[in-house]
Amino acid sequence: MRGVGFDAAYKNIYVRSARLYSEAYSRGWIGYGFLNQGRMLELVLVLGSRSLTGVGIVM
Repeated sequence: MRGVGFDAAYKNIYVRSARLYSEAYSRGWIGYGFLNQGRMLELVLVLGSRSLTGVGIVM
């Protein structure tokens, strides 16, 4: 897993966007079936200081 915009002061605590296999990922979970199939997880998170709940990703 890779975090973009990590802030050690923890001011950027909201997930602004996520990508899974270079595609936008809008779910707040990863199903067991995904992991059970032995697939590799590459999840890129972009963090920000404000929540975007209701605008795209809901976590």
